[in-house]
Amino acid sequence: MQNVTSQFMAGSTSVGFATLGPWLVPRDTIADSNALRAQTRVNGALRQNGNTRDMIVTCRQLIR
Repeated sequence: MQNVTSQFMAGSTSVGFATLGPWLVPRDTIADSNALRAQTRVNGALRQNGNTRDMIVTCRQLIR
């Protein structure tokens, strides 16, 4: 049975999906959580390169 959902949710919630890590750091070590580089590497090859300022929602909204 297929669930009714937006394309955004379907692409962001697959099994094993987690954009965190491999490091978590204390909040006071980050000057601006909406200006962080976000990269994805597969077997060492860069596949995605972005920034948290380009996300649909802010980091603060994600953590709530």
